[in-house]
Amino acid sequence: MRTRRFHVLFAFGLAAVLCGGVLAQSAMQGEWRAEYKPAQDGVYLQLRTTPGNNWGFNIAPAELWGLSPTVAQGDHSTTHFELRREAGTLTFDGTFDKSEGWGKFQFAPNAEFAQGMRGLGIGNLSQDQLFTMTMVNVTREYIQETQALGYKDLPVDRYVEMKIHGVTPDCIKGLRSAGLQNLSADNLVELRIHGATPEYVKGMQDAGLPHLSTDQVVELRIHGADPDYVKGMRDAGLGNLAADDVVQLRIHGATPEYVGDMKTAGLANLSTDQVVELRIHGANPELVKELPSLGVMHPTVDDVVQLQIHGASPDFIRGMRDAGYTNVSADQLVEMRIHGVSSDYVRDLKALGYDHVLIDKLVEMRIHGVTPDYIREVQQHGFKNVSVDDLIEMRIHGIPRKTSM
Repeated sequence: MRTRRFHVLFAFGLAAVLCGGVLAQSAMQGEWRAEYKPAQDGVYLQLRTTPGNNWGFNIAPAELWGLSPTVAQGDHSTTHFELRREAGTLTFDGTFDKSEGWGKFQFAPNAEFAQGMRGLGIGNLSQDQLFTMTMVNVTREYIQETQALGYKDLPVDRYVEMKIHGVTPDCIKGLRSAGLQNLSADNLVELRIHGATPEYVKGMQDAGLPHLSTDQVVELRIHGADPDYVKGMRDAGLGNLAADDVVQLRIHGATPEYVGDMKTAGLANLSTDQVVELRIHGANPELVKELPSLGVMHPTVDDVVQLQIHGASPDFIRGMRDAGYTNVSADQLVEMRIHGVSSDYVRDLKALGYDHVLIDKLVEMRIHGVTPDYIREVQQHGFKNVSVDDLIEMRIHGIPRKTSM
């Protein structure tokens, strides 16, 4: 399975800008807008920096130092508040009017934090990178604990990416205890992007899928397979499922209920491949139940699939039955459909004097182009009471022509 690599591409630019010093750079500033809704999502902040980069996020009012609820919900009130984090501080000045706010902000990087990062092997941090670390709330403790788990010598954007997607030290430990060892930073981010938690991995193991690889966990999550689904499939009779089996079943929309209904309809002891094949070709339990009443006794999975592939529908079978062909096997029905033997064709032959033609002969007639029009042409040339075999021979050799019969 192809290994995926997910790298978050930030509009604000995470690439390190190697410059003389953080404080020597011009101050980062921009505009802000806010919606103050403490009973819902808290405060929704939108920031636009001077270079034209945008942020939008929810934050708890308690994290905004100096933001007064009275001011935020007042009438055209002047405001001043701060977002203080280890990597730096954002200072906001502006106006709130009935919970809608706007104004200007400035960012002041924390030189002490930047120096501390040097001690962790992360040097030459640009103001843009410190701004990003402030927004994401990357702390020294986070870097230290992540490095202690083996994730050293990573570029700063990778730590930021991990933090954004919720790759915490506890998450890393949990995934390891669930059996996912030797995870790269990319693996961790990919797992978190798709919502794979330690609890999910353990749940899948308990459901009967041990020794999962990272790719398998991600694939299972992508296709919506969960422990209840795996258990349901096993309870429906699909034992010894592998991760790839579960993925295929999910891709093709096979549910435990579908497998159970097929079993009730007469298709028991199905394999994963058979269930997938049935789903691919749109076979449903109602069809399987109906086939015996139409004369197709004890249909197999292959019978049902072939009937579906070639369009031998219940209506087709009923039409052939009404035309006089009952208890026709699935193979014969498929042959007739492949070669265009229809109830209309049979009725036209009957009108021309050819009744109760064997199915094999009907198929042979169609293969060689013995159509009702051809039979009329033969009759118009004076050939009467020509047998089916002779009609076929004449058609093969390009006759009509008068010959002794």
